Amino acid sequence: MEYKFPPTITTADWAVLITYILIVAIIGWIQHRYIKRSWDWMLSGRRMVWWLLAIAYFTILFSAHDIMTYTETGYLVGLSAIQMWWDDIGWILIFLALLPILYYGGYSTAAEYLEARYNSKARLVGAIATFWFVFAIMGFNFYAAGLMLEIFTGLPRLYGMLIFAIITSIYAAAGGIFAAILTDLLQSIVIWLVGTYLIIVGLNAVGGLDGLFASIPLPNRSFFTAPTHPDYPALGMFFAGGLAITGAWYFFNQANLQTNLSARSLNQARAVTLLFACVLMPFGSIYMGLPGMIMRALVERGVIPPYEVTAETFFRYVAIFAASPGVLGLVLAYFLAALMSTGDLYVVASASVFVNDIYRRFIAPGRSDRHYMAVLRALALVLGIGGSIMWYWFYVGIPYLQQALFGACPAVAPAMCLMLLAGMLTKRVGPTAAWVSGAAGIIYTFACYFLPDKLLAPFTFGVWPHSGAWWFPGAACFFVTAIVLIILTPLTKPKPEKELWGLVWGTATLDELEQAYMKALAEGKRGIYVAEW
Repeated sequence: MEYKFPPTITTADWAVLITYILIVAIIGWIQHRYIKRSWDWMLSGRRMVWWLLAIAYFTILFSAHDIMTYTETGYLVGLSAIQMWWDDIGWILIFLALLPILYYGGYSTAAEYLEARYNSKARLVGAIATFWFVFAIMGFNFYAAGLMLEIFTGLPRLYGMLIFAIITSIYAAAGGIFAAILTDLLQSIVIWLVGTYLIIVGLNAVGGLDGLFASIPLPNRSFFTAPTHPDYPALGMFFAGGLAITGAWYFFNQANLQTNLSARSLNQARAVTLLFACVLMPFGSIYMGLPGMIMRALVERGVIPPYEVTAETFFRYVAIFAASPGVLGLVLAYFLAALMSTGDLYVVASASVFVNDIYRRFIAPGRSDRHYMAVLRALALVLGIGGSIMWYWFYVGIPYLQQALFGACPAVAPAMCLMLLAGMLTKRVGPTAAWVSGAAGIIYTFACYFLPDKLLAPFTFGVWPHSGAWWFPGAACFFVTAIVLIILTPLTKPKPEKELWGLVWGTATLDELEQAYMKALAEGKRGIYVAEW
């Protein structure tokens, strides 16, 4: 098998690629006509139908950075790349049980719930954790786009990041969540068609699944790596993937939460999660690690020579199976569909969290909705473009793509998860215990980046100083937050029980919550605990 890398992008490829980008940008831009209030920008006024939201939910997960990171992981360690898509079943059940608290409360962010449950300090801590999560993913998504342009055109990846950040941020700033979700419908079609084509031709080349598993090394056929693997430790992958990032995925990933809370009813919000978890996610998981495993099979058979820069695995796969004129442009459009469908939602999410939970609450309260609408749009541009520059310097220094992604995005997620779950599941945890423990976990984790050999190393189970240690910032955050929370809970006072109605599981029936929600809507409120629209 002969192939040229990188393949030549012909005029036909550029035509397909540019046409696609323009269509997406125009569709996103024209949605600004329907955005009248900040509520519309963040949650589309709860006008979206469930099946469209489920597709948007899927495209958040199926992102450009996932295509690159999981393909590289599939090449290096095999099936464990796919396993990481299946480690959140328990979280789904917990989220479905607790979703009524968030939906009927009328919140637009999870941090907004923390203020109702605890106090304003808890909201600020939660907002910082949420903002870190969505802002880091947004930056990595653009980093993946920059790497693509660097491979195919030689343009430095920082400049490529800025190009796609500018395009995506402009239409996301104009149309908000409504624009992001509608453009995702088009992008999901491209993702499914091209992704399926790539998997079929790749499996055909190696003789199907039997030929694939007969060719890859024996350790790569396992769903789990060694617990202390120097680059992909199973323990680190559990703390970063199974615990931190999937807990955040359902409960406070603002891009997902805005998608769920945009549904017209609670049942539709639940249907969004079920359709995603039971149909779309299993279907999409086959697109992730398999291309990397196929490439590994070709290398092991001697069909193609081995290569050192494993971050290029997906694009080398494309160079073999989709390098003909026009087809290459369509495949690159597929990659950009995954990029833009995720990037736009995380641009919206980053701006929404900062404005709703920090700016509007603590910096400039009581301004007009027109003022907040202008700040949302301006901040979407600033964060989208400025975030590319900021995160570039961290991601470029980590050896493997998934180490970089999981070393930053879910790092402080356990602090927020523990605050939320402690608040929703028990009345005993008080405001002081919640916000102090969350702040302690975030501060300690942030310090780990400056003194990793002192602060991160004790939580890496012996993996330090190998690069696999960057899977463990979430473990450090989890243990520090949990220890402080356990110590402070019996030493501090909880809120009076009468103030916890509808905020803690079991304090109200589902019918009671629904009745209170309908009464709040009749009074012009957003929900039981949120007054303004």
